[in-house]
Amino acid sequence: MAGIQIPFTQNTFPTVVQTPQANLAYGQANVALNVAQSAYAAANSAVANSATGAFNQANAAYLQANTAANTGNIAYSQSNNALSIANVANTIATLAGENANTALYFSSEALSTANASILQSTLAYGQANSAYSEANAAYALAANNSNGTVKSISTGLGLSGGVITANGTISANIANTTQQGVTRLIDSVVSTDSGNAATANAVSTAYSLANAAYTVANSSIITNPRNALYYGA
Repeated sequence: MAGIQIPFTQNTFPTVVQTPQANLAYGQANVALNVAQSAYAAANSAVANSATGAFNQANAAYLQANTAANTGNIAYSQSNNALSIANVANTIATLAGENANTALYFSSEALSTANASILQSTLAYGQANSAYSEANAAYALAANNSNGTVKSISTGLGLSGGVITANGTISANIANTTQQGVTRLIDSVVSTDSGNAATANAVSTAYSLANAAYTVANSSIITNPRNALYYGA
């Protein structure tokens, strides 16, 4: 910055007749001129130094302001990024919570199913124990060759009261005129075994023979003079 130029120079006064008083005034004037020039130089230096210092300070402040603005922009971008990341984290946390609730529901269902299975297993275990006990009792009975007795079998074959032997065979009742049972069929009209029964064919044959004999017997009847009936062949 240019200083204010004061147009004072040496020897600018008009030439006068030198007298003691004039010389004194002239000397005083020169002193005042030198003082003024010194003041002028000091003023120019002060103005220059002050303006330069202020300009440098202003430039430094401007640079600091730019740096602060850049730092602020970076911080703003980082804040935006942090907000985006926080939003994503919140979404993930929400999904994780929903998945946890779903897993809890299925875990509860699985627990209920497991409890039901345990109950059924307990019942099945009890039934198996009962069956095991019955099997042991049956095994002991068989090992002792003990015979059981059929109490009642509604078959009409006369098995009631039959004996079960050690090998598991049922001995049925033998049929007779007083009890039901089993018998052997004989296809014969001449057998005299009272423990057998005739087949339908044997009964039919016997019936035919009886009819034939009856017819022959009827055809052999004669009458004598004394009105007596005789039967002959």
